[in-house]
This record gives sequence, C-alpha cells and structure tokens, in this order.
Amino acid sequence: MSSQQFERSKLTAFGDAAAGHEGVLTDESGGVVVKPCTPAELAFYEETNAHHPDFAALIPTYMGTLQLGKTEQLEQTIQAVQSSGSGAPIVLPPATEITSAHRNVDLTPATVTLKGKAIDTETAIVLQNVAAGFVKPNILDVKLGKRLWDDNAPEAKRQKLDKVADETTSGSMGFRVAGMKVWKGQDYQTYDKFYGRELKPENVKKAFQEFFDHTGDNPDNESFADVFPGALEAVEEIERVVSHQESRMYSASLLFVYEGDRAARRKAIESFQKAQGLQKSDGSPTDSALAGGDVQEDDEEDEQELKLFDVRMIDFAHATWIPGAGPDENMLRGIRSVLQVMQTIA
Repeated sequence: MSSQQFERSKLTAFGDAAAGHEGVLTDESGGVVVKPCTPAELAFYEETNAHHPDFAALIPTYMGTLQLGKTEQLEQTIQAVQSSGSGAPIVLPPATEITSAHRNVDLTPATVTLKGKAIDTETAIVLQNVAAGFVKPNILDVKLGKRLWDDNAPEAKRQKLDKVADETTSGSMGFRVAGMKVWKGQDYQTYDKFYGRELKPENVKKAFQEFFDHTGDNPDNESFADVFPGALEAVEEIERVVSHQESRMYSASLLFVYEGDRAARRKAIESFQKAQGLQKSDGSPTDSALAGGDVQEDDEEDEQELKLFDVRMIDFAHATWIPGAGPDENMLRGIRSVLQVMQTIA
C-alpha cells in the first residue's frame, strides 16, 4: 500500500460489513478498520500474534491499538499503517485516558439494520480491512457455535442467547447466517440478522447459494466456478488449524468476501493465471495461490492489488486461549457444519 497523508476529518463509519457492532471506523483509503474492543479481545489478539502464528494467518492482520478520541495518535497510526506495505504488526503508543470533548468523529453506522449496539469503550484495535482491494465486495458473515456466551456473561444474557440459539440454526447446526450483502449490478441486496434467524436446516444452504451464485451482472454464475472451490478449501484449512488449537471462542464468525464486480473478477483471475504461468516452471499445480491472495500489477505506474476472494475468522470479544483445554468443539461443530452445507452445493 502506498504512503499517503491521512486526514482525520475523513475518518468515517465502516460500511463494508454484513453484521457486527456500530462504531466501527475506517480511514479514507479503506485499508484499515478501527474497531472498539474489550480488554479480553485485545488480549486475545496480542496473544495470538505472539504465540499462535497458524491461527494469526486466518484472521485480519492485527496492527495495534489506539484511543478513539486521540486524533493526533490516530493520524500517526494510519500513516504508519498506510506506509508499511508489509502487513507486519505496527507498534503503537500505549492507550491513555481521554475526555469526551475530544470525540469529533461521526459514528453514524453505515448499515444500521445489520448491526448491533456500539461497544462502550475508548480503546480500539486497528485491523486489516479484509474487504479492501475489492471493487464491489460481496460479504457473508456466519456466526459460529451453539453456545454464544462466555463464562463472564450474566444469567440474563445467557438465557437470551440460548433462546436465539434454540430458535435458529445456531442450536441445530452450530452456526447461523448473521448478515449478507450481494452486489446485484446496480446496488447491493442486503440480508440482515433476521433473514438468518428464519433459516432452517432444510433450507440454510439457500443462503450460500444466493451468496455464491448471484452477483447481479453475472447471470451465467461464473462467480460460483471462479470463487467457490477456493473458498471451500479455505474453510477446510480453518477447520484444520482450529482443531489443533486450545481456545474457547464464543460468537466468533467466519467472514467470506469475494469480488462482485464481473470485470474486476475476470481481471483478477487473468492476473493470477499470468502469475501461475511465470511461477509454474516445474509443472506443479498452484491453484492454492488463488486462495485469498493478492496480485500486484507491476506493469502499472502505481501498484494495484487485485483480490478475488478471502475467508477469515473474525470477532473475538469473547475469546481466550486456554492451554490444556483441548480443541474448541463448540466452534468446530459450526465450522464443520458450514463445510457440510458447502459440500452439498459444490
């Protein structure tokens, strides 16, 4: 990513989300997400970066922390992120207290109907925006797990979330569709949390078919052939890694993103194929290079990253590493159910 000046007045609400909380911000470039976080979520990211590299590769790149009201610190942070280019974590100043008088950012959510209430905190984490680099990102958020609350949740919240699970595919399958947006050629078709709550085991695959088969300007379903095999492979890799980790993650999600613009998608595929032709000197297959990768157009004056799709795990406000606890079967059940549904439409 090329270095450019960050203008704090252009910090805006983050619009590339299919579900989640309000109050998430992005800079003008759209390359980063500034997300309010709990101490537990911050601790999870810190430990993941330090001790769990395999899992860190499956989540958005963690770049550091800042205080939402400190515009000077935020400006320095975004400049550092934009000029890094390497994707390596950036060491930021420690969080300090601020007053409400410093808050001068419009926190109006971009898609209110798809999001929950804002987290009451001054601390934010700076993450890679997985949707950056796409012209028209199609986004699917799949909430994982039958149990959705952590050990610190009050009884009232436990009962509320258990009721949601019992009435949705969270209980019967270990996952539910939390939100979805699909480019239809002229605008986005959005599917909020209530859409996902109405789905049943017998028809939940309809959501995945809708997400992968329809891009608005692509009646021949090229998007399915272009994207689906690699997305399926990515979920298989996530299942493999999580099955070897000792953690407990409640209300985490699988995030699917792929290019909804037909012309941009074809250009990305052509670039990947060109790169494969240059790298495939021994005749070995390089299909895995398509899995969420970026291709840089070196023949252009300004380097342009082309993205076809990406699949990550997100949302770790209720996650912790617990050595000796064994794999997270609650999470794995959801991931494996997603795999089973995807395999029925492969």
